[in-house]
Amino acid sequence: MAFDVRAMENIATAPASPRDRIVATWLVVAILVGFGLVIPFSGVPLAPTRPFVPAVLSAAVLAQLLTAVLFYIQYGVARQTQLALLSMAYASASVLTLCYMLTFPGVFSPTGLLHANSQTTPWFSVFERENFGLFVIAFACADRFGWPLGRGAVRALAAGVVMWVGLLAVAAIGAPLPPLVSGGGSETVFFIHVVLPISIVTAATAIGLMLASGLRTVTQVWLLVVALLYFCETVSGAYSGARYTLGWYAARFFVFSGASVLLAVFLVKINDLIVRLTSRNAALAQRTQLAELELAEGELRYRSLANVVPQLIWTANPAGEIDYVNDRWAAYTGLDALATQGLGWDFPFDERDRAKQHAGWEQSLRLGQRFGGEYRLREAATGRPRWFLVDVIPLYDESGVVVRWIASCTDIERSKRTEQREAFLAVAGDRLSRSLDLTATMRTIEEVVAGTVVTWSRVDLIGEDGRFAKAAGALADRFRDVLAGGEPAIEEDVALLEAPPPARRAIVVPLAGAEGPLGVMTLAYADPSYPTVDDISIARDFGRRAALAIDHALRYERERTTADSFQRAMLPYVMPQLDNVSFSASYSAASESRRVGGDFYDAFLLPNGRVALTIGDVTGHGLEAAVIMGEIRQSLRAAASFEDASPSQILDRASRLLIGSGRTVFVTAVFGELDPRSGVFEYATAGHPSPIVYAGGDLHRLPGSGLPIGLRTDEGVDFSLTLPEACTIVLYTDGLIEFARDIEEGERRLDAAICSLNGEMDGAAGSIMQRVLGEDQATDDIAILTATIHALPERARDEMRGWKFSSSDERTAVLVRHAVGALVAAWSGDEERRYSSELAFGEMFSNVVRHAPGPVEVRLTVAPDGAELSVIDSGPGFSRALRAPESLAESGRGLHLVGSLADELAIDPNATGGTTVRARFAWQTLTRA
Repeated sequence: MAFDVRAMENIATAPASPRDRIVATWLVVAILVGFGLVIPFSGVPLAPTRPFVPAVLSAAVLAQLLTAVLFYIQYGVARQTQLALLSMAYASASVLTLCYMLTFPGVFSPTGLLHANSQTTPWFSVFERENFGLFVIAFACADRFGWPLGRGAVRALAAGVVMWVGLLAVAAIGAPLPPLVSGGGSETVFFIHVVLPISIVTAATAIGLMLASGLRTVTQVWLLVVALLYFCETVSGAYSGARYTLGWYAARFFVFSGASVLLAVFLVKINDLIVRLTSRNAALAQRTQLAELELAEGELRYRSLANVVPQLIWTANPAGEIDYVNDRWAAYTGLDALATQGLGWDFPFDERDRAKQHAGWEQSLRLGQRFGGEYRLREAATGRPRWFLVDVIPLYDESGVVVRWIASCTDIERSKRTEQREAFLAVAGDRLSRSLDLTATMRTIEEVVAGTVVTWSRVDLIGEDGRFAKAAGALADRFRDVLAGGEPAIEEDVALLEAPPPARRAIVVPLAGAEGPLGVMTLAYADPSYPTVDDISIARDFGRRAALAIDHALRYERERTTADSFQRAMLPYVMPQLDNVSFSASYSAASESRRVGGDFYDAFLLPNGRVALTIGDVTGHGLEAAVIMGEIRQSLRAAASFEDASPSQILDRASRLLIGSGRTVFVTAVFGELDPRSGVFEYATAGHPSPIVYAGGDLHRLPGSGLPIGLRTDEGVDFSLTLPEACTIVLYTDGLIEFARDIEEGERRLDAAICSLNGEMDGAAGSIMQRVLGEDQATDDIAILTATIHALPERARDEMRGWKFSSSDERTAVLVRHAVGALVAAWSGDEERRYSSELAFGEMFSNVVRHAPGPVEVRLTVAPDGAELSVIDSGPGFSRALRAPESLAESGRGLHLVGSLADELAIDPNATGGTTVRARFAWQTLTRA
């Protein structure tokens, strides 16, 4: 039996039965009794059972997920906002419970997973409990006051919940939240006096609102039980005082019970529903079979009445030999019963359906099964086929043997034509809406009509001069007459229309756009019985859809041309002219419908002698994207030229400008500044592919970090490095590597294209684009900007890498730590120095976080005899203690540890405030990987 989810519409919203209230009441009593028995002994320690947490909580997560799915199905049927809220509640609870389980100490690893700390697990427990309680409160309010939300609003709310849960997870894992537990899991003062009262108030509020609702529905009754279980879990967990006590185990049991209650109730309700549906379907099937037998017997007994009904009727013996046909059959097919016997009843069927009909009828005769379907039968008088619904019913004796066949053929020509018309127009509308290219639209019109009775088609458009582009003389006059009439017209003179054989007749359909006539569409037929009245009606509707598509294509072509001209006008015409650095750029609009987007590039000299390099991509296409592109490019140029700001700050200023304009788009970009004298390159990224540096046959993708313009905060990351001579910087937009919908293949082609330049830097950007695309066509805009350094007159003897970021950015700090270790190991040729340099940076950065939080700059400089790591802050300043800390001291060890790891350690105040800590690592010879 197929189960229809629409039959579930009464499970969640159905009134609560007396049985639901009785069972729920006894369950509440049992919960309260168990809760009362546990509380006095909640602090009793029990043996730690490591598998307990994954076993119980994985079952709870599964129950929560299934409950979320069931509530989502209920929402899809009933469209009630409160059901969507419960689906989100259980879905978010499953995610937070899963995170709690994964980060629990001693389960999957001694300290938990997900890089958690000792406070992550209790915070996940608090977040899961509070989040679910707030959803229950929202459910009660939505149920009481009625908050109707559309599907779009619910989707937006669900997206917000996903982001909210993600923020909670990030906060629990990485945010500096107050400690909730200490030692072996005992609660802190903050937990007891702040978190616990809030949790109790939330649970009590949810219980109170459930009671105030009157407990009318099944969901309200059992959600009250769930809220009570969460309340018990909160209190018993607090009274336990530590993990692996009786109260702690009881709290986990309450969590599992709360996750499973509604799922168990739903499963019971669904089972009852399936049983009822099965019984009902069996009864209906039995009654239907009896009715069919009675109808068949009545038709056989009173077949003389068959001439009264409008169907074509015939009967046959068990072997399928026709022994009776009604008058309508004889009139339509031209065959009486005797003629039908001799020729077989399949003779009137259209040739296109005869093989299918014959095979089906043979199978029905062999198996004694009912035969039917939609077939075309030719009318003897006109020779034209019409659609009929054929239904042949077998009559059985008591032993189940076929004793008679009764057939009816019902004329469904009108409904079939309507069905075909709607299907044709739906397909035509769908295909015509897929492209905004005029040539593709005209080709689609020809392809759509090619599968119909139309043998030839043609579209003639009016040019800008008001004349038909391909029609003149009498043909143009005929087309103008049709346009003036505004309705399709039948044309008998196919020679005038220049229609090739075997066209006999045609329809000329006017095409009108929003601003006036566009032209005409001609549809020619080889069968002289066409076109019929229905064909003219279909041609009229198809012409409207074709005219709409052509009008859109023409408008889009004008917009694309305008946007393309505007965009190219906004891109720089001339690159900076330097003796030792050459620049090249290349831009290409998407070949798919020739869409113009918002890709841009720029290179210009700065007042300080540096060269600004920038590239970006505005989301979307068309004139608006081109306008935004121009605004962003100019804002970057202005900020770089008139403000003393780092690359990330320049991107931040552009982001504030875009957000302030009220637009909802965002822009990915890279902004960098190149010193052509020393080769120092400082840059920042905004959600964009990072620059590539090609030097000495090696290709390096530089690191990047930062949100796109329009989504950025003011805590970006600046990267800097010293570039060698004879190197090339390549900046590009993602259209270059996404042309084949395969980013890995695109990156492989890009790497090969850059490495194959072999010093050919004149027109390098165009060569890269040509070699990457090959014979493929780009599906998005592409912009490429290259800068090739031929010589560096003031290049420093030492190489440098640098980073500027906020001390609160732990993710970037981790990336910098790994980068420092990798570079020191590569430069020194000693892998053991990786650990010491990473540890030294970690202690130096921790010192900034503790004493001088805020902006921090990290520099790593390499010389032939060693490397120097500098960490620069802008804090109040500090100095190294003269004596080593005592053995039991909790702080003050960091810089002494750095001093023991490095060969030299220096701490100097900065002229503008803050402190610079330098650690030097020396080696005898420099071996670069």
